Amino acid sequence: MELDRHNEHPDEEALVLLFYGDTEPDEERQMAAHLDSCPTCQPVWEQIRTTLAAVDAAAVPEPPADFERVMWARVQGELESIRVTATPWWSLRHLVPAVALAAVLMVMFVIGRNWPVATPSDAAQTGGQAIPASAAASQSERALLVAMDDHLERS
Repeated sequence: MELDRHNEHPDEEALVLLFYGDTEPDEERQMAAHLDSCPTCQPVWEQIRTTLAAVDAAAVPEPPADFERVMWARVQGELESIRVTATPWWSLRHLVPAVALAAVLMVMFVIGRNWPVATPSDAAQTGGQAIPASAAASQSERALLVAMDDHLERS
């Protein structure tokens, strides 16, 4: 039961849910007990019940038999008045995305061609310890052989 925090009375939303039976059974019992004993909530509950009963009793009018045909004629008339003309492929609307994509690809190509690449000789010049390429290859080959030897010993 959703109660108003200031005075512990159920709010209108909770009373509407109670009217339509969309509350839990124990919640419904609590609210019914509160409504029976609370003189403040009783007139509000009666007004909500009366209003909702009148709304439920109101009949929804049926549309006329030719309603769909008349509505489609109106919509179709509006659709014909807002026809969109096709634009040629060389228009600015079509060329801007293609030119933007080409520019991005060109910039990426130029950056890739001019990006500095660190080489072992660069590391030696900057004071880092550079390993010759043949030594690096032999070290990786040696590590692979040791790992394979360990694996074969275990199996």
